[in-house]
Amino acid sequence: MTETKSFAGCVVAGEAKLQQLQHLDDDLGVSAAEPVAFVSEWRYFVRRGRVVGLAHYKGEWSLAPDHDTVRRAVAAYIGAPAAYSLDFGVTADGRSLLVEANDAFALGAYGLDAVVYAEMLEDRWLELVGLPFGVGGRRYSSPRRRRLSLA
Repeated sequence: MTETKSFAGCVVAGEAKLQQLQHLDDDLGVSAAEPVAFVSEWRYFVRRGRVVGLAHYKGEWSLAPDHDTVRRAVAAYIGAPAAYSLDFGVTADGRSLLVEANDAFALGAYGLDAVVYAEMLEDRWLELVGLPFGVGGRRYSSPRRRRLSLA
């Protein structure tokens, strides 16, 4: 796939699926967990440590993750890139669980305001090439610009 995402997450239910992952480097860190059935899934867009947008992408739209859980996850992400997303799912018993984290260059906009999405991509690119944020002095504006609060 890419350097930021070596493979798509999957459920390994048998040896055949495990064989499909044999191409991965032995030194690659992989997290494993028990399979979880989500009834709703949401993407939280994070820029410079702040949630700047969210989008529902699967399941029951009226069930959103617990905002305190999301806030704690953002705060706990040590060494986070300048821009990324956290996908959270809600289980049938109401738990809010992390599905995955994605670098800004490995995610789609999912309806996020185009200016906010462009700012995320720019910040991440500047971070990757070692330039300070705001180089060039560009300022974006959007008629739909709004602040997002998880309060």
